[in-house]
Amino acid sequence: MSAQSESACWRGVPAVLRSAGIAITTAALAVCAALIALEEWWARPTPLDDAAAFREGTIGTEQAPLVVFEALPGIFSEGVDFFQPLGPGRGDWIDQFGLIRRGDSPLPVGLYVSHLRPQSGAGSPVPFVGLACAVCHSSELRISESDPGTVFIGAGTPHADILAFSDAIRGAIVAKDSDGRHRLSTESISRVLKAKRGSGLTATEWLVVQAWLSAARSGEATNEEMIDEPVRADQLFDPKFIPAGPSRTQPFRSLVRVVLKRLGASEDQAGPDAGFSKIPAIYHQDPAYHGDWAQFDGSVRNPVARSTLAAMTAGGTPDNQARREIAENTQAAARHTLHLVPPRWTDVPALAAHPVDEALRKAGAEVYRAECLRCHGDTAPGGKWVPGSPGWFGTIRDVGTDSERRRFRHHERIPQAVNDLYAHYPRPHPLAFAMGDVRSPEEPGYYCGPIGGTFLRAPYLHNGSVPTLAELIGMKPRPSAFFRGRNFFDPVDVGLVAPVAADGRNHFEFRTNARGNSNAGHFYPEWAWRNPNDADRAKLRALLEYLKTI
Repeated sequence: MSAQSESACWRGVPAVLRSAGIAITTAALAVCAALIALEEWWARPTPLDDAAAFREGTIGTEQAPLVVFEALPGIFSEGVDFFQPLGPGRGDWIDQFGLIRRGDSPLPVGLYVSHLRPQSGAGSPVPFVGLACAVCHSSELRISESDPGTVFIGAGTPHADILAFSDAIRGAIVAKDSDGRHRLSTESISRVLKAKRGSGLTATEWLVVQAWLSAARSGEATNEEMIDEPVRADQLFDPKFIPAGPSRTQPFRSLVRVVLKRLGASEDQAGPDAGFSKIPAIYHQDPAYHGDWAQFDGSVRNPVARSTLAAMTAGGTPDNQARREIAENTQAAARHTLHLVPPRWTDVPALAAHPVDEALRKAGAEVYRAECLRCHGDTAPGGKWVPGSPGWFGTIRDVGTDSERRRFRHHERIPQAVNDLYAHYPRPHPLAFAMGDVRSPEEPGYYCGPIGGTFLRAPYLHNGSVPTLAELIGMKPRPSAFFRGRNFFDPVDVGLVAPVAADGRNHFEFRTNARGNSNAGHFYPEWAWRNPNDADRAKLRALLEYLKTI
């Protein structure tokens, strides 16, 4: 239409309508501008130091509105259900999923609250709950029911079942009642909140929750096309359905799903990826102590890249990770691990009744220096770490431990794929890393790093297949099956009390003959595995005493 004819058209429109159209357009633009300004105001960052960023800073892993978390236990509270898969009488969802209770918040350690929406990172008038670094990298040590427990931030969790928790949220989003209606809805949430706090959802909460539910169900439909539907509530802790169990993840299955949109599978396609990884302690992560590489398989060099990719597998995206607050928190949390010093045996009040035998410790130090220091290094005055052979990479042939962690499909494609996500972002990405910072080692094996805070690193080996240090070093036979959950700490054998039958605290059966669960390998000291005599056994006892203190 020419400018002349367009002008003629306007002349045919009454002045009042022309004015109304201009006013409506102006108002719409003003509303859009106001919403954009409001989103930025809602999303205004909360400055945090490095330690706080690690404990409770947003890293882009927002899961659901806070009001949904408040209502979930009330909606799924009939018998065995998504937020009490062990059934009534076994504690709430914090207890059942092995999370750590806080005295100052209804949320457990490591769950944070932000005003950012999932995936996009856009601002929200309603707070969302996300998973901070500390949800995985925190431990509560208890030696008995009467022990109130001591919490250590930085230790890998020995009790949280993160994958089951994730599937429980997935299941809750799509669960329907016998009439085919979604059990999780604005109506059910409002009903539970009204009973709990005296008022249901506000208008703003209703709008945000409804938008979140719509997006979450759409995302879950896409997930199901790629990775299948979530398991039933009664299958969440069954190793036939979610085989990782407490304290472990399947990191490359998650990465393959998120980055390549492929089902995580083993290299020979004989079955799903079984590359289970214990969630590690993150002490002494500075390359000066740790060597160039990290992860159990030595696949990541840059600590920020490690944290970025970990957050992405837990719900982060390159889009929300580009937000200033999320990027800065990710960098700060990674910085926090560089010089993080582990606690000492004497820092645990419950262990006062089990003091270190000083004479044995000194004898054990000599055994350690002869048998372990070459690879792992040792502590030094002031809590620093003296590297042994930092960056030493032991092939599976060398170490003999379970090989599944290095047998996932597409391992050769992942480094380039994850690099491209950030390097080719539409604008310079604050968390972009160099191509050489992520690799697929040519020969499958495992990385040898510092082991400060050894007593807090149970269960042992990269796949968590050995409950105690006594079993790891050959003082006692390694069990072929045991149960996991909220295991008590064993101050004598140093590790987890791992019963051979399920009990009130431990429900997940760990069988070492299952794929990815082998407890073979790392037979050091070598002489401990060759019919040790009395003198050898005495040296092992001394070594165990020393391992308590490093």
